Formats: sequence, C-alpha cells, structure tokens
Amino acid sequence: MDAASWDIVEASGRYKWLVSFGSMTPAPLSVRDSAVSFATRDEAEKDLGAFLNLEPRSDGTFVRSKTDIDELLAAAVRGRTHCEGLWFAKVQWQEPDEVGCNWRFSNFREDVAGCVGLVLSEIDSLRRMYRIPDRRHALLRRLLS
Repeated sequence: MDAASWDIVEASGRYKWLVSFGSMTPAPLSVRDSAVSFATRDEAEKDLGAFLNLEPRSDGTFVRSKTDIDELLAAAVRGRTHCEGLWFAKVQWQEPDEVGCNWRFSNFREDVAGCVGLVLSEIDSLRRMYRIPDRRHALLRRLLS
C-alpha cells in the first residue's frame, strides 16, 4: 500500500504511527493510526512497516495474522505501570460480530489496577481495524485438496 506520508507521534510517553494516503484513496482509508500505542518508538516503527505491507479489504479493514493481533494486544499493555502482570489469552477466530470483527480473546488475567480501562479504546480500535484469516476458507481448501 502506498502511503502519501506517515509519522510516529509521542503522547504521554507512548508512541503511535499515523498514515495519510492521498486524495485517490477512499475516505475510510484516507488517514489511519496504529490503533494501539507502543512503549517504544522502535515498536511503533516495526508495526508501521508491517501495516504498510497490508492491502485494504473492500470494507476498509485489513487482514493480519492471529500472531500479529496477539502481539498488538501485548503491545497495548507493555510498558504501562498499571498493567504489569496483565496478559490476554491467544486470539481465536469467531463468526463476525456486530462490528464485523472475526476474532476474540477468551479471557485475560484479572484486571490489574484498572489496566483494562486504560486500553479498552485501543482494543476497540483493533477490533474495528483488523480481521484474521477466515478459518472457514482454510478448512474448505483442506477438504478440497
């Protein structure tokens, strides 16, 4: 995907990337951010590089691996003092929900000093921005081969 411009911004000691796509890009894709904030600039730059290799789907979302989503969830809590000890279960496929998200994590280790409240908006942004590969298609390919 060709970005017209991008930047890494810092706010409150966390880093996010911002991407602008130019005038020929459909409105839902004209500007995107990293959905989650990162503890370091290097983490944000690494994720930006991965994002720029994605192709948007017709609904403006992007497909990333379950491993990528697991890492983004971990990045959302990494480096936050109130989140030490919090972890999420591995992402699992589900039928698309009310926002079209086809993944979920079944649980997380109890809320550590309100950490989930700190990252809830980032989790919501991830759910709206990314899909995982649809396991129904993988099962169908295996059955057909």
